[in-house]
Amino acid sequence: MFGSFHYVPILKAAKGEFQALRSLSPDLRSDITPLFDVINPPFDWKIERPKCSWEVHLERVVGGIRTAWPERGSLFIDFPEMELTDRTSNGCHPLICAFGFIREAALRVIPCMGLDRDTAFLKAVNQVTAKDKLGVCIRLKSDDLEDMGGIGARLARLQDSLHVNVTQTDLMIDFGYLPDSALNRSIALIFQLLEILREIVAYRTFTVTATGFPDSLSDIKVRSIGHLKRTEWILWKTITTSRVLGRLPTFGDYGICGPDFAHVDPRKIKSTANIRYTLSDEWLIVRGGAVRRAFGQFHDLASALIARPEFFGTSFSSADDWISRCARKLEKPGSLCTWRQIGTNHHMTVVVNQMREEAMAASREAMAVPTIQSELGG
Repeated sequence: MFGSFHYVPILKAAKGEFQALRSLSPDLRSDITPLFDVINPPFDWKIERPKCSWEVHLERVVGGIRTAWPERGSLFIDFPEMELTDRTSNGCHPLICAFGFIREAALRVIPCMGLDRDTAFLKAVNQVTAKDKLGVCIRLKSDDLEDMGGIGARLARLQDSLHVNVTQTDLMIDFGYLPDSALNRSIALIFQLLEILREIVAYRTFTVTATGFPDSLSDIKVRSIGHLKRTEWILWKTITTSRVLGRLPTFGDYGICGPDFAHVDPRKIKSTANIRYTLSDEWLIVRGGAVRRAFGQFHDLASALIARPEFFGTSFSSADDWISRCARKLEKPGSLCTWRQIGTNHHMTVVVNQMREEAMAASREAMAVPTIQSELGG
C-alpha cells in the first residue's frame, strides 16, 4: 500500500484540517495517506447536550473527507474519544453508521482498531472488514508495549477475531504526545519491538507516529516568539538511521496540534492568536495576545514571521504565499480555523519534502553499496 518514505498525518476530522488537505497539490497528496480522528458531535454548552445526532454529524464528517480527498485513495479512520455507550438515534454503532456514508461516497477507508477497544467496537470493525475487505489498521499505544513479551500473541488474537492476517493489516505504533524526556525510552521500545516481533516484515504497512506538539502553548509567553522541538521527527530519524533493521517504519505525526481533544466550555477558554510554523526539526511559534474579536493582530504576526530567516518563502506552498499576502494586508486576517488550515498545509508540505529527501538519500546509499563492494573486490 505504501513504503517507508511515505507520510501518515493523523488529522482531526474538522474544517481546518479538511481545507488544508484539499489545498495541497495532487503531487503532494500522492505521498500522503491520512488518518482522520473523528471528533464527537459538537456540544451545546448552553443547554448541555450535543448540537446534533451522531448520524447528522457523521454525514457531515464524511462529506468533509470526500471534498478533502478527491483522489479516492485509501485512508484510515478512527474514533478515539467515542464513549462506549454512544449510538445513533436508531441504536446503530457510530462506526457502522459512518461506513454507510463512506460507501455512499465511494471512499476507500480502512478502520482502526486497538487492543483496548470494547467488544461492541470489535464487532463493528469486524462487520466493516468482512463487507469491505480492505483490511484493518491496528493502532497500538505506548502502554501496549509495556507488556512486550506478550505483544505478538495479543496481536495474533486480535487478527483472528477480525479474520485478517498480517498482509491485510496496517500496524501503527502511536506514542501520542512525546515529550523530550520520553524520547529515549520510546526509541528503545521500538527497537525492542522490532527484535521481538519478527513477523513485522510481513505486515501490509508499519508506521510509527507521535508528536512533540503540546495541547497548550502556555510555556510560550504571550506576544513572543518561541520554539518547540519536533520529537516525533527525531524519533523517526533515529530509528531509520539504523540500517540493521529488518523494516524501516513509515513516518506519522499529528500535524500542528496535540493529540487530545478539548472538552471544555469554549466560553471559559481565553484563546490567543498564534501562528504555528513548521521547520526541519522544530516549530516556530509566533504568539500574539487574546483573540476575543482582535483577529486583526494576525496581520502583525504574519509580518513578524515573513521577516524572519526561517520563513520558507512565498513559493514553498500555497500556505506560505497566503501568509505573505496576509502580512501585506492583501488578505483578511483570518480566524483560528483559517490559521489551523494554513499551518497544517505548510506542515504537510514540509514533511512530504522531507520524506522525498530521505528517499533520495536512501536510494543514493543503496546505489553506493555495489560500487564499494566492486572496488574492494567483493
